[in-house]
Amino acid sequence: MRRLVGELEATAGLGDSDAQEFYVVGLALRCLEDAAWKGWMDRALDAPDPVETAEHREAIRVVSEVARSADHAGEAPMLERAARRYIRLVRKKWARDPLLTGSENLNPVALLAASRIGAGDVLGAYDVFQEAGESVTGAAPRAVEQLRRRVTAEGLVREALGAGRDRVPLAEFILKHYRAAPAALRVLETGLSEGDAAYALRYALLAARQGEEEGALRAAREALLRAGPAEVRESLTLLAARLLLRNGQTGEAIEVLRPLAQGVTSRPAHAAELMDAAGADEEALNLYRQSEACGNRPNIQIARILERLSRLKEALQYYERDMEAGSVLAAWPHDEDLGVLPARPGSPETSREGRARVLRALESLEGR
Repeated sequence: MRRLVGELEATAGLGDSDAQEFYVVGLALRCLEDAAWKGWMDRALDAPDPVETAEHREAIRVVSEVARSADHAGEAPMLERAARRYIRLVRKKWARDPLLTGSENLNPVALLAASRIGAGDVLGAYDVFQEAGESVTGAAPRAVEQLRRRVTAEGLVREALGAGRDRVPLAEFILKHYRAAPAALRVLETGLSEGDAAYALRYALLAARQGEEEGALRAAREALLRAGPAEVRESLTLLAARLLLRNGQTGEAIEVLRPLAQGVTSRPAHAAELMDAAGADEEALNLYRQSEACGNRPNIQIARILERLSRLKEALQYYERDMEAGSVLAAWPHDEDLGVLPARPGSPETSREGRARVLRALESLEGR
């Protein structure tokens, strides 16, 4: 065995050797309880990043095997190095290898997190998950479950905030992996006074989804008084208007939306839906027209408004357009989708119904 290992060492020492050969030598030396195994494993971790997909997948497997060997041997520094190389490789090109994605025993991040949890370092495990990102953390459910069993959401919040960790990723982690929306909401609420408009938007959206509409509306309106990126301000405006509509404050909702109706907006379809629900037909019609230029087909929405405005011949054209081609509006972003807006009272449910109603009204007018 020792002679075979010596030959492997000689072969792996050549210039064209790769990480897999270094790992094999390291594994053989470890079986012989030769301390030199660590140096060969380190060489496997120091190998250049591959370019081709197949080589990339192989590199990830090697790093995973090194991590498993390090975990078994209790070599924490080597395990940390393997986990960080794994994270870098996965971020560079995610290799969807069923063996790696299906087994936490070969996930260096899961192994490192479990090791830290076992040592009582729950904050260290949380940091590993955050560094790895959700694509890797999501493939380590057992390790995340270990963290949940070791520390509650409130306990993790105390440790993380006490150590100065960022509130936003902490709240997102608590929400996703602990399903603890109230705790996540409290995390974000503590930073509202010093956060920017984007921070306030995250808080307001989470608060709205949890039924804390008064707090959500207050945060959105206060954030609109501060400077912020245009897309964030649009989202805050739309959220504030939706919450006002839910509260029956249609006049205030229209005033909040008016800057979008009178200026330039990248989301005319969403602003139009809210203006429509508020009963501001002219503004809604203008915004729906803008949305047509963005690839939307708000045929039935425009038809209903034109019918309400007694522009019956135009309404008939749009009802027929909807019957021929249908209607399509831009979907709301997932985190801003707070449910379907209520239809206006008296609006026809289908274009067939609306067309028939408009034809009867036109016949009545012609018979006068």
